[in-house]
Amino acid sequence: MEVSLKQLTLTQDTVEALDYLRKNPDANVLFDLSPEDTEQAFREVCLPLLQGASLPVVLLDNYRWFLRELARQFRTRKGNDLCFNVELTMSKWLNLGLETRTMQFLVCEVLARLKAREATSGTGRTEDALG
Repeated sequence: MEVSLKQLTLTQDTVEALDYLRKNPDANVLFDLSPEDTEQAFREVCLPLLQGASLPVVLLDNYRWFLRELARQFRTRKGNDLCFNVELTMSKWLNLGLETRTMQFLVCEVLARLKAREATSGTGRTEDALG
């Protein structure tokens, strides 16, 4: 039995966002937060975007699982390790049927909020990491 896997091709925005995290591992203010806080931060950013897209419930649930997996990566990893695992997670979900541009948009949106949060609060950690 032959299995054909889809190849993940990153957009320029995603490459730049991941490069930023590689160069600035401390920019991940979600690192070492509680699982509930990290997942809540992801839900606050991403769920309104997904719910506004009028996706079928099954597909919306798959994106929720994708976001939970991403939240776990951001909570437990930094720098190159985080970037590798984010790409791996996107590849996995691409082959499970999620759309690559949508996943990358969500990743870039979270990273943009992290970057903006770092710029306004310095390097200090906050419970409201993305808000």
